[in-house]
Amino acid sequence: MSAAVVMCLCAVAFAQPKEPAEKGDSNTLAPAAAARALVGKFGEGEVSLVIEQVEGKYQGKLYKGGKEFDFTGELKGKSFSGILDVGGSKSGFAATIDGDELTLTLGVDSYKLARIDTRPRPPVTRSANTTRKEVLLVKSDEIQVGSEVVSPDNRRVGYIIQRDGLRRVAINGVEGKAYKRTEYITFSPDSRRCLYVGEQTEGKVRMVIDEVEGELYDALAAGISLFSPDSRHVAYGAQRDGKWRVVQDGKEGATYEEIKYITFSADSKRIAYAGRRGEGWHVVVDGVEHDAAADLGREGISFTPDSKRVVYTIIKGGKQSIVVDGIEGKSYEAVAGVGFSPDGAHSSYIFLRDRQFIFVYDGQEKATYEAINGLSISPDSQHTALGVRSGGKSYQVIDDRPEPKFDDVSPPQYSPDSQRVVYAALQAGKWRLIQGGKSGLLHDQIPYFIFSPDSRRLAYMAIDNGKASVLIDDKPVSERFDQVWRNGLYFSPDSRHLVFGGGRGGDIYLVVDGVEGQPIGELLPTSRVVFDAGDAFHVVTRRGASYHRLDVKIVEPGR
Repeated sequence: MSAAVVMCLCAVAFAQPKEPAEKGDSNTLAPAAAARALVGKFGEGEVSLVIEQVEGKYQGKLYKGGKEFDFTGELKGKSFSGILDVGGSKSGFAATIDGDELTLTLGVDSYKLARIDTRPRPPVTRSANTTRKEVLLVKSDEIQVGSEVVSPDNRRVGYIIQRDGLRRVAINGVEGKAYKRTEYITFSPDSRRCLYVGEQTEGKVRMVIDEVEGELYDALAAGISLFSPDSRHVAYGAQRDGKWRVVQDGKEGATYEEIKYITFSADSKRIAYAGRRGEGWHVVVDGVEHDAAADLGREGISFTPDSKRVVYTIIKGGKQSIVVDGIEGKSYEAVAGVGFSPDGAHSSYIFLRDRQFIFVYDGQEKATYEAINGLSISPDSQHTALGVRSGGKSYQVIDDRPEPKFDDVSPPQYSPDSQRVVYAALQAGKWRLIQGGKSGLLHDQIPYFIFSPDSRRLAYMAIDNGKASVLIDDKPVSERFDQVWRNGLYFSPDSRHLVFGGGRGGDIYLVVDGVEGQPIGELLPTSRVVFDAGDAFHVVTRRGASYHRLDVKIVEPGR
């Protein structure tokens, strides 16, 4: 069972007063000059241009390749001719302004730039303690907003384009074949592969994997097509002539009336799924079909972390029991949870009997409670922390030792080194973090918390008076925001930096070590912060019809 905290993330946040901008910071605006008028701001990808008229003369700045160039020029009708200052030498360029579009000619290169409403920034800008480079991934008004899926490495965006009554899946601007309908875009764990469902005009559907079309079927099982953890294998459910089968790497398995719970083992060498014939469900493991049961539990089918055992819940005669490698265990009224230690050596089950929850560890019934709301097993597989309710009070049971009682507690979470465990506790309407017997600050809510990779720091999001704060070790690190990006808080691999996204007044900002940068547009729901190194990360953003990868370099150690 995962040690991650299962809590509802709220879209909210807070902050400290910002420090003054550094002298020379490129985001600090100079005093306005007399008789200054804006001619236009234009930009596309890594090139942007701003033209102004000052005292009747034309001048401006060109940003290209991460560099900034001053220029002077002359505007005649739609034509602009300018002289760039390139390291003390002069270089000419030409531009044509046609409404909201500017065509820029630099030597043999030509660029189409669109008029923008905000001050164009160079591709690399200084923003407090970071430099940022924006890379255009795609720009299109035909993208169906909401269809976007970002690859795990944050470098590819898949989306659906609708044109002439047909739909196409495109990745970073490269379009695939047209279909009547496309859906379920899925990237492989290594981000190199992609699959989706394409519907032909005659009503048949096929799986398209790496733009290679699979066989035609009457239907494909929604939401259960998947790549193996090593990204080498693909499995999905497919129906033809009223019968379902699992298709693995293009090969069809046995037929059933229904298919569910397709899963690969962690080492990608094994596969299991469930198939129904008549009133009975069969579990198929590595191609071998097991005896039928009336139904399977909602926990589905899973392999132990070491990939050696397969586990699932069966339902017979109104009772439920756990089956491990084909061996059926004791029956209970219900199975409420199944988990294994990271090394696969220890099992943890939660059963329901006589309206009481029973915690079973390594086959032994440890205790009975009114409710169990979370279990964590330490990364080293040596410790357990159980969130329970008994006698009308909630508390944690850590290594079989009960902690103090509260009105409510969150699921517990272990630090990466397994030496610390933390949870949120509610008392008299206020939440606080508890670790090592010590209480933290009081807050209205604490929806999310996370340890740094080195286990030395604890960051969390707290909500007070409808606003949210981000704190590290109970010390505020940012200003208040209306919302905090849903995907949470991110420590760098070396634990030195904390990054999150905060929203205020319709704008989204990246906050690095408590320092708020410039607005970055909209963060895609499936994107996240991906660190390339201890001091470099990237995210995927959207501004209107443009999708960008924002590469961020941390150039100062912190506030």
